[in-house]
Amino acid sequence: MKTIVAALMMAAAMAAQAAPAARPPQDVSLIELIANPARFDGKQIRVSGYLVREFDGDAIYLHRDDYDHGILRNGLWVTFAKDSPELRCKTLRYASVEGKFVAKERGHRGLWSGSIDRIARCSVSR
Repeated sequence: MKTIVAALMMAAAMAAQAAPAARPPQDVSLIELIANPARFDGKQIRVSGYLVREFDGDAIYLHRDDYDHGILRNGLWVTFAKDSPELRCKTLRYASVEGKFVAKERGHRGLWSGSIDRIARCSVSR
């Protein structure tokens, strides 16, 4: 019995070492993402900006003025993870979001400068 328990503990320890640790998201600015999309493509990122949640227009912008004046290229399309409690993240606020950056996905009609997919964490500035 002791041999089986020891073997199971050894196997669990080896599996824990072999599994890659989840990397924390990289802090990056919207300007960096827009200027160098290939550099961040497919990476987990954390970015801050003006968050908008509306039909065919969920996005995060550099500034509120970019949203107000329809400068969509100064923003990124955003999608929230379906099971995320962050689906309630308030709109029309400055916020920080975490998700996977996808350079080629440009949102509805391809109007934005990329997208942040499967946002699982969102914190709104006060």
